[in-house]
Amino acid sequence: MRWRAAPPRWWTSAWAAPCSSSWVWTVLSVCDRTLRGGWRRLRLAAVVLGTLTLLSVSATAVAATPPALAAFVETTGNPPQATYARLRIPAIGVDAAVASHLVPGGGGALPDPYGPADVAWYDLREYLGLGGTPGGGGNAVFSGHINYSANVPYAGVRYRGPGVFEGLDRIKQGDLVEVVRGGQTYTYAVSWIQVLSEESSRWGDMLTGSVPVDSVTLFTCTGDFNPLTAGYSHRTVVRAERAEGTAQVARLTADGRFGVGISGVTHPALVAQAQPYEVSTVYAQDPVTGKWLSYQPGAPAFANTLLGHLRVDSVVILRKR
Repeated sequence: MRWRAAPPRWWTSAWAAPCSSSWVWTVLSVCDRTLRGGWRRLRLAAVVLGTLTLLSVSATAVAATPPALAAFVETTGNPPQATYARLRIPAIGVDAAVASHLVPGGGGALPDPYGPADVAWYDLREYLGLGGTPGGGGNAVFSGHINYSANVPYAGVRYRGPGVFEGLDRIKQGDLVEVVRGGQTYTYAVSWIQVLSEESSRWGDMLTGSVPVDSVTLFTCTGDFNPLTAGYSHRTVVRAERAEGTAQVARLTADGRFGVGISGVTHPALVAQAQPYEVSTVYAQDPVTGKWLSYQPGAPAFANTLLGHLRVDSVVILRKR
């Protein structure tokens, strides 16, 4: 990996070595406004992206924003800088303004969100191979507070209560994450959720832009709060992958298989999955030749091959496990 500028301040040379074909680094960033009222810098990174992920078609429950946080936003509004986008996670009641935070080249740290209710998106353009923009094919990285107890500079008031990502540890695989920007809504399905300690050896490439599918990564704190260190014991990290398209059940066969017709999909093998079913075969129409091709999970380059074909009508056959 070559940097266009000097490595950021949070780069640690001891970690600058390949690990399973990925680079591992140490990141200093904020997760929460601590209960003491001071900023607590946290070491964060990400886990390696998992394999094929399927989206559940079950209806997504819509939760409500915590009353204290909703009242705060109604009274004070959002930070004037939070005009980059909106981030919505219906399952946990998140509908938040997003501010763009440039991470300066030559040693910048990840800036903090402006208050308890806004979400930070990190502009990592100065660092080759890191991050991404929503809908841009990379990995857009967002953070928000789990709670807050301090003055809110832009509002001129003190706030104590839940933060915008207070419910992030309740999110489930298949829940939807929406990023609204520039008049477009980019929809993502949660692929995995991990709770890691700050010192976990499983921290990997959270910030990498080298992901197989347009993705977003969200993080905040969780676990036990230690008043002596003013920090939390663990971190919640959520990865979601682009999940646009439609899915309809085509037929149910006598041997327990059924087909799902999908269209407009940019996520590899984005189909309905109801336990105990799994993908058996994918039939995808080649957008160039118009020919229908079949793919088997487990075959070489299964997901990579599908990336080029699931933008048009496809059929996925599911079978009982």
